[in-house]
Amino acid sequence: MQVESRRFIVITPDRAVTSGFDNVEGAEAAALAFGNDAHVIDTASRPYQPAVQVVEDSSLNYVGHGSFDKRQGFDKNLIEAVKRDVWAAVLGFLARGASADAADASGGTALIWAVARNSPVIVDILLNAGADVNKADQGGMTPMKIAIEKGRNEISLRLKAAGAV
Repeated sequence: MQVESRRFIVITPDRAVTSGFDNVEGAEAAALAFGNDAHVIDTASRPYQPAVQVVEDSSLNYVGHGSFDKRQGFDKNLIEAVKRDVWAAVLGFLARGASADAADASGGTALIWAVARNSPVIVDILLNAGADVNKADQGGMTPMKIAIEKGRNEISLRLKAAGAV
């Protein structure tokens, strides 16, 4: 995936990332042109400022997931987006250069968190972005171990198809 340098990322209704925008007005106009279920992601938002908009009924609405903190960097914000189960923000931070293998302080990768949250959409996004399907956290937990432990059969099949052991 090519790294996008502009702040605002537009995600189409079919989950494709379009080119970025330097200003919110351009991003909002593009999202509205794509129609319902298009998203605008502000990848450099400040704390307490909304960061995700979605087109619903031909108008933009903020999604109630709060903000991301640009001071934390794209990798940490990617992990936070996965934990909040905001797939559009996951795509936005990946487009800005976040690693598909980003990990939190205990080594929990974005993929581990997606499995733990039971989010097959985000699992697919991360696998398509090249996440290491066998990368373990500091305690030795892998995405597959978590999928099996939690009975996430659909996700475990996806992980196996991607090479999980």
